[in-house]
Amino acid sequence: MKVHYTSVDDARKAVDQLLRVWELADALQRGRREIRFVFQKAQVIDRDPPPGSQVCSFHTAGTIHASGRFSLRVARAEYPAFPQHFTTSPDVETLWYRYEGYVQGREPLPSMAYFCQSFIEKVLARGRDDAATEYHIQRKVLEILGNLHSHKGDLTTRRKMEHEQERDAPQVTQQEVTWMEAALKMLIWRVGEHAANPTVPWPQLSMHDLPQV
Repeated sequence: MKVHYTSVDDARKAVDQLLRVWELADALQRGRREIRFVFQKAQVIDRDPPPGSQVCSFHTAGTIHASGRFSLRVARAEYPAFPQHFTTSPDVETLWYRYEGYVQGREPLPSMAYFCQSFIEKVLARGRDDAATEYHIQRKVLEILGNLHSHKGDLTTRRKMEHEQERDAPQVTQQEVTWMEAALKMLIWRVGEHAANPTVPWPQLSMHDLPQV
């Protein structure tokens, strides 16, 4: 710790927020959560701090929970870099929770994509045009994403069906799945960038930042 805190709880609040940003940024970059910090204990060290203050030394421990037969190997030469222009917020956490639910098989891709896009366009902004302007996103990205999660897929995965003729709508291809996943992670990351500094004129996110579709 580089500053004094009056209690372990106060110190933990500061550390926990930073570690949560670190965890979520790495998860977004990799598409799934691969690193998690778990509080183990705190050791209070007296270094002649100002009256009423304490200096806390923290230790973290990582945990993995699994069942059944498996083979696991995790190897990294170094910790992932800490993000410089990204932070978490209740909105970022909401979007990530839904995306992680899809990754873990709790929710199909179309409904998750619909929720995330609707949340950005209708809750965080005043419609698609406003979302494109506020978050510096090419409108075409939002249009294609909306078309894919609304008008493709069979009756077990479709989010939306307006006409009988749509029973035979084409399936979402693997290329389109890959594109949607990349687009959603990119949008969530931009919401995190915006939360870190909403006044920065971020570079526009465009089709060039995504795989071909």
